This record gives sequence, C-alpha cells and structure tokens, in this order.
Amino acid sequence: MDDKVNWNKWYWLLIIALAVLIGLFYWLTQAFS
Repeated sequence: MDDKVNWNKWYWLLIIALAVLIGLFYWLTQAFS
C-alpha cells in the first residue's frame, strides 16, 4: 500500500513537471515567434 501511494505521488509530480515544461516551451515559442 505505502509503495503504491509513494509511486502515485511521484507519478503526479512527473505529470505536473511535464505540464509546466510544455507550457513554458509553448510560451517561449509564442514570445519569440
């Protein structure tokens, strides 16, 4: 149980990090295009 919860936490942190990176990349391409 604990391992599953811990894995789930890292899974969501990874999704959030990817979303932030994608958003930042999109903003940069819009700003410099």
